[in-house]
Amino acid sequence: MKKNQQVVTLIHQCLDDAIFEKVADATISKEACEILQNSLQGVNKVRKVKLKTLRADFEVLKMKKSECISHYYSKVKVVMNQLRRYREEIEDFHVVEKILFTLTPKFDFVVCAIEESKNLDSMMAEQLETRSVIGATS
Repeated sequence: MKKNQQVVTLIHQCLDDAIFEKVADATISKEACEILQNSLQGVNKVRKVKLKTLRADFEVLKMKKSECISHYYSKVKVVMNQLRRYREEIEDFHVVEKILFTLTPKFDFVVCAIEESKNLDSMMAEQLETRSVIGATS
């Protein structure tokens, strides 16, 4: 009985306010675990839908003609960070390729220079932004 109460207390301490309200009345650990399991099943479904939406957002990103590289990079970075927040593994070379292939035609010379001088597979997105901004302003 004492161990059961310790487990319930530990569960209560680990939860945020919204979820705590759901298990606050649980008196045994098994009951608290069942409540958590049932309530978190919906979270996984929401997570999957959010990931699909973010992947689609990432795929349709494209630089506008009037947009500067740093602003476009920021938009890509926001989506990338959201994907990573949902534990989506997104590798830097995918982001680098995405940025390079979706730049407007006026940056073709920058893309060519980067592709010729650097190994895109090992380039980080932050390095690409620095090189693109420098190349575009010179």
